[in-house]
Amino acid sequence: MLLIDERLSAARGHRSAGRNDDASLLYESVLDVSPSNIPALKELAAIRLTEGRLDEAMDLAMRAASRVNDDCEVFALLARVALLSDRSDVAAVAIEQGLTQDPHHPEINKLKAGTLLQGGDQKAAERLLIAALRHHPNDAGLLTALSQMYLDDGLSEPALAYSHKALTQNPDNPDLLALVGSQLSVLGNHAEALPYLERAHLQQPSNVPLLSYLAETLLSVGQLTEAHRLAKRVVTLMPHLLSGWQTYVKVMAYRGDAEAALAEFVAIAKQHPEKIEAALTLAGAYRISGNPAQALRLLQPLAAKFATLSPTRKMLATALIRDCCLTLGLFDKVAATFPQTDLHAMLGLTQHGGKNAENDELPAALAETSLVIDGNLSSLDAMVLLRFNLCPPETGPPTRVLGASSLADIVALMPGKRFEANDMPEADDRDDIVRALPLSYTLALPEGMRGTMTSTVPYARAPEERREIWRRSLAGLPRPLIALAWDATRPGLLLDDYRTAFNGFQGTLVSVMWDEARHQLSDWSLVIDAGVHFTSMADLAAVIAETDAIIGPNGVPLHLAGAMGAKALLLTLPNWPWYWHNQDGVSSWYPTVKVLKTGTIGSWAAGIEEIAPAIGEFCRSLCVPSLASNGRDPTNLSAAERGKP
Repeated sequence: MLLIDERLSAARGHRSAGRNDDASLLYESVLDVSPSNIPALKELAAIRLTEGRLDEAMDLAMRAASRVNDDCEVFALLARVALLSDRSDVAAVAIEQGLTQDPHHPEINKLKAGTLLQGGDQKAAERLLIAALRHHPNDAGLLTALSQMYLDDGLSEPALAYSHKALTQNPDNPDLLALVGSQLSVLGNHAEALPYLERAHLQQPSNVPLLSYLAETLLSVGQLTEAHRLAKRVVTLMPHLLSGWQTYVKVMAYRGDAEAALAEFVAIAKQHPEKIEAALTLAGAYRISGNPAQALRLLQPLAAKFATLSPTRKMLATALIRDCCLTLGLFDKVAATFPQTDLHAMLGLTQHGGKNAENDELPAALAETSLVIDGNLSSLDAMVLLRFNLCPPETGPPTRVLGASSLADIVALMPGKRFEANDMPEADDRDDIVRALPLSYTLALPEGMRGTMTSTVPYARAPEERREIWRRSLAGLPRPLIALAWDATRPGLLLDDYRTAFNGFQGTLVSVMWDEARHQLSDWSLVIDAGVHFTSMADLAAVIAETDAIIGPNGVPLHLAGAMGAKALLLTLPNWPWYWHNQDGVSSWYPTVKVLKTGTIGSWAAGIEEIAPAIGEFCRSLCVPSLASNGRDPTNLSAAERGKP
């Protein structure tokens, strides 16, 4: 007869080789002989957990936990299963038992931090994870937990630092490769993210959710054919994977086939067992394809059920409803999408009965309140909302803004704002922040308090000393002077796409690109490369101020122009972000920006031909005098003469 130790050893071998069925049979045979065998209970529970058989996993884990007093691995396993089974009471007991045995156990601390985050106590979660990391500095679980927490809070630098450190411990771990790749992609570094996701895919070719993420990243770097091939494979292999359908619809939209993809998805969503998740994902797919009105119609029934939704679903639903309302210009409905709009309660103030007392208390509190840029806001979202102040800038102190250091240069151009970076973990431990308000919540404040959408413009200004330098550099060039922006890769707008629109143009084109997109200038020498001389956002602002207008797609240059009140022409596809809502082609958020959209989502090469006449009309409407160029072609000027400060 085989000994128990022999069976356990063989079972571990099968499990490490991925043969869970064989391992399960051997663990079950051990339990037939010894029902209280802890290793068998623990390992079989872990297998059932990976198989999604939560009831069996819970039973096995509880049996194991009832027979041990000092096995933190068992307590951690029970807590994981309990949390997935919505048994927070069982999880809490298991976590406390584990912490009693080992206060710095990595997995137990990770689970405890997760419960603290769910309860909104981020500082406690951070302290817990950092304390555990001091005792286990190379634990990948702790590193990834901290990384994800910082990324969710908008702290990209420490998030990437921790995820990269975790990856160095195990460079071929597919989960860690996928983590780094997904974080880079979320931050917009799609080209840098792609190799990590491709390596993860090679390690786990059967991981369909990873395949879906890879497809979306391929789309973001312009590899549309490969993105379509992978996205189609995802929905074929796992037709009930909702995230896969959202990626598929997005890819198909850029192929010009959004309607066909949505028709396929609607049929799946109607039969999907998770009705709420399916409705949310389908609404998101309609939003991606440029139909926010239909997305909002799908979301309305969920709004009536908010009380029954889980916190995660409620957050996703409200965020999508808010996005659709903003995109459609339903600004009066935006405040209702925030769970808390009582400013007194949010700032911890006592509401007095008298109106005068209330008015006396609030301004003083706002004067010491900081605006914190939400982790889920992009830098462009933040640029739009930073127009708002919590007290009149001409009478009150500067509003303190906390956010990622990448925004420091931009906020420095905004009078009435004082920026402090919170990229590093220790920055969150300031004791001098008495009150803070998420930047997104300015949308829920009364207009009389934070200002209207347009009354706050302009709210950014180029430094006069930089303007003077660029004024001299651009003097004498044929006008109009058009600042030009474009995207780094497909499916975005490339510099070469402009050729049709500027055929025969008699003015001067000035590039304001300073990143890798500058390389496209090598194919079009008529465009002056001003961006090569940029040392900060102040130079970008100065060039915008000293040219007659700027033309380009969604990005920092167009937002900065709008914030400065400069003339601009925004080129966009029909599925524009919420902040490019417009009336009769004039931006609702930036009144000096005209919005010009193509008729369909898809190739910019074709779309630019459609709108080229309107671009030419915009340039002719600038009505600026034509200045002599002293008989010199600007393309032959020296670097100093062509824009070098």
